[in-house]
Amino acid sequence: MGKKIATVQVFRQEAGTGRERRHDTFEVPWEADRNVLDVLRYIRDHIDGSLAFRAGCEGPQPSKCGACVVVVNGQPALSCQKSAELAMVVEPHWKFKVIKDLAVDLRSVVRQDTAREVPNPVSITIDPELCDGCGDCVAVCPTRVWKLVRRKAVPDDAQSCCGPDCGQCSQYCPQRAITVS
Repeated sequence: MGKKIATVQVFRQEAGTGRERRHDTFEVPWEADRNVLDVLRYIRDHIDGSLAFRAGCEGPQPSKCGACVVVVNGQPALSCQKSAELAMVVEPHWKFKVIKDLAVDLRSVVRQDTAREVPNPVSITIDPELCDGCGDCVAVCPTRVWKLVRRKAVPDDAQSCCGPDCGQCSQYCPQRAITVS
């Protein structure tokens, strides 16, 4: 029996060049233990060296920095934690301005006025009695889901949440007021 092949459609665009957005399709040898970031690195290292994406897993908090945030099959995810699938569409997170391909400007949030449907919405709950308004959740969230309103944390854009795979907001909440599922 032949080896399995994963088919990966990757968003491509070079901002400021006038080139149209597109999806390039890549075929990658399937390995069950790969995550999406591993697949992107394989594509860059073995198929198309021009593919741009972010990864910060060499930093002090591997798998928690948020630099590799993407959308996989319509669902926000950290590419270093999301398991690869045999068929994937990988796109930049819609909340950030595209620099090139999957590499986004994490400093500037791009607000989208249109509602988005997320296949498996994330449930975020916060106990307002426990929240002390410290702002740790706002500071650590890689997709800027949280904001402070009257010294209380509230989810501003739950559809952008990477979910329990990330979980930084609940992990770093000193009062344990946040639950992500």
